[in-house]
Amino acid sequence: MSRCKRSVIEFNTDTLEKIINNPENILNNEDVFWKEERAQKLTKDWAKNIGYEIPFDKWRREIKNWIKIPAEEREKHIFMQNCRKIIKFKEDFLSKALHHICNFLPKEANVDVTIYFTAFIPPRAFAQEDIVINVSARYWNENADNIIKQDIRYSFLIPL
Repeated sequence: MSRCKRSVIEFNTDTLEKIINNPENILNNEDVFWKEERAQKLTKDWAKNIGYEIPFDKWRREIKNWIKIPAEEREKHIFMQNCRKIIKFKEDFLSKALHHICNFLPKEANVDVTIYFTAFIPPRAFAQEDIVINVSARYWNENADNIIKQDIRYSFLIPL
C-alpha cells in the first residue's frame, strides 16, 4: 500500500458546534476560546503571518447577533441548517476523500491533515499546518454545498 493511502484526514467540527450550540459560553470565555480551540489558534497564526489584525469587535458582534436569535428560531436559521449539513456530511466525506486525493498525488505523499470548521473569522478558508474553513463567509452564499458538495470530486476541499 502506498504511503498516501495510509495518510490520515480528519474532519473537525468541534469549534463550529460550540459556536452554534453555546455561543453565550464562547462570548463569556472569549480568551479561552481563542487560546484552546485549534481553528481559532490557527486563525490567529494566519493573521500574524500575513500581518493582518483580526477585528475582534466584529467577531464579537457576529456572536452576539447569533445569541440574539431565540433558540427555537436558530434551529430554522439557514446558518444552523448549513452547519448541521456539514456536520452530517463528515462520514461520507471521510469515506471518499483520501482515495480521491491519493489519485492525484505521488504514492509516497503524506497528507495527514485536519480540516477545521469555524465561523465569523476574516478569511473564508486558509491552509496553515491544517485547513480552516469559515462556514459563515459570504463567499459560500449561505449554501453548505458550496463548501462540501455531495459529489466529493467537486468539493471545495478536493478540487480536480
